[in-house]
Parts: sequence; C-alpha cells; structure tokens
Amino acid sequence: MFDSMFDSESQHSPKPESPQPVKTYHENHPVQITTIRLNGANYFRWSQSVRLYLRGRGNIGYITGDKKQPDKAGADYDTWDAENSMVMTWLVNSMTEEIGANYLCYATAKDLWESVSQMYSDLGNQSQIYELTLQLGEIRQAEDSVTKYFNCLKRIWQDLDLFNEYEWKSPEDCKQEDDRC
Repeated sequence: MFDSMFDSESQHSPKPESPQPVKTYHENHPVQITTIRLNGANYFRWSQSVRLYLRGRGNIGYITGDKKQPDKAGADYDTWDAENSMVMTWLVNSMTEEIGANYLCYATAKDLWESVSQMYSDLGNQSQIYELTLQLGEIRQAEDSVTKYFNCLKRIWQDLDLFNEYEWKSPEDCKQEDDRC
C-alpha cells in the first residue's frame, strides 16, 4: 500500500523537469591557449604558438582579417562579436599582465594582433639575431641528456629561421624546404 501511494502520487502530480547541464565559457573554450606568454622578448615563438592554436580552432581569420565584421544589424553579427571577443581574450591572456593591460581597448582581434606585431616583431632586429647566435656559441650539453641538449639547439635554430627570408624560384625549392623540415 505504501508503494502504491507513491505510484498514484507520481501519476497525478507533474514531474519536475530535470535540470539541463549548463555549459560555461570555460568548459568549451580555455582562457589560456598557450604555455608561452608574450613577455616582450619571445614574440616569434609566442606568435607561432598562438597561430597554431587559432588555426586549430578555426579562428585564424579573426587575426588575419579574413573573417570580416558583418553589419551590426545582421543576424550573424552577435556570433562574430562573441567569437572576436573570445579571440581577443585568448590573446590578452597569453601575455604577461604588464603587456596584456596595454591591449584591452581594441575593437577587433585583428587590430590587437597588428598592434602587438608592430610593437614586438621587428623582423630586421639584428640584436635578436646576434643574441641567438651567441646562445648557439655558448650552449653546452654539460649534465643534460642528449635529447634535452638537442631540443635547446633546435629551439634556437627555429628562432633563427624566423629571421630568414627564403626566395623560392620553383615548386621544387618549396618541396626541398618541406622535406628538410
């Protein structure tokens, strides 16, 4: 009888709706996108890391300008605005606090990216090339494993490669470069 009392009660009273899981911004989109924080001296490694992440998420167009801002009255503006803001948040949160604080007032991720690039990317900076070359000359394996030593060398070589301008004269030149890397 006790069981039938609950059965009849459940048949006559409305069942409360089960709560739907709420997805938060943090669950779907991490706030920190790279372990490399822009500190002013590591722009090239930082920018490569950020580009890889954005390309993987399908958001690279927000910093290249390929993802154009739609008309504010259009149906797709809200989506664009949310995604643009998300990319801007990722960029600022991947910088040191001192640097990121200077980039909070930009309207678009593209404007922010271009400003950071203009400030830190000085491709003709001979002092950075000189510093990297010095590091190559001073690096020693010492107590490090061969793998750790090789990884340090490779990172410096890759940083130096960012300063090189390659002039390819044929598709074969490009293929050789791809094979090398």
